[in-house]
Amino acid sequence: MLALTPLIWVPAETAGDLLLLLAACASWAFALLYLARSPWWARHVGRMLVAFTLALSLVLTQNSVGTWWGDGYPYRGEIRDVLYATLAVTLVRLTLALVRLQNR
Repeated sequence: MLALTPLIWVPAETAGDLLLLLAACASWAFALLYLARSPWWARHVGRMLVAFTLALSLVLTQNSVGTWWGDGYPYRGEIRDVLYATLAVTLVRLTLALVRLQNR
């Protein structure tokens, strides 16, 4: 939390925009490190984690683009529809896999 202390000197909206960008970068860092350095393909849980982190990274990136460059970029609605649907399907599949594992 102390790392975020400098954000008290910027307007709340700007702080939120910066934190969204930080979350997108952190999500991509995790996804790329996991893809590059872990045998994610060997187990179902690894493949599910890859799908989730990539979907989350893409949604956070799209939100960051909209925040910093505005809502007027081409195909914004279609891009959002695809990304949000992908994230929702991934989360449903992840939840179902968790329930299956917990019921063993």
